[in-house]
Amino acid sequence: MKRFKIASQVNITMPNIPGSLARMTDALLSCGINIDAICCTAGQTSSIIHMITNDPEEAAAALTGLGKVTHSEVLAFSRRNNKGAIHNLTRKLAGLGINIRNVYATTHGKGTSSMVYIVVDDIDHAITILKKSS
Repeated sequence: MKRFKIASQVNITMPNIPGSLARMTDALLSCGINIDAICCTAGQTSSIIHMITNDPEEAAAALTGLGKVTHSEVLAFSRRNNKGAIHNLTRKLAGLGINIRNVYATTHGKGTSSMVYIVVDDIDHAITILKKSS
């Protein structure tokens, strides 16, 4: 059975200009914060960075002053990196009316274990569905 857990994601909205991401990583490194996973979406004037860190509270404190910092809960779990893995996940959740607002994953190649992070409207319902289908 797969282990599903709720993780705390740190989000920061920063200006979309050269050096913003470097300033963010400087602040985290200076506090000894490790980034386990990261996703960045760039807009015209700002970027939104979502990340899983080893210490979300300390990461949020380190980022104060660089942009708007928020937290959100994400569903985190490992999954085999095989063809159709993400498709099967999205189909199961969509079929039961659960909206995925954000998804990102880390992998080390085909056939290896991947970590998947998803932001959904109803995290407890998503965990129940995915546990039943694993």
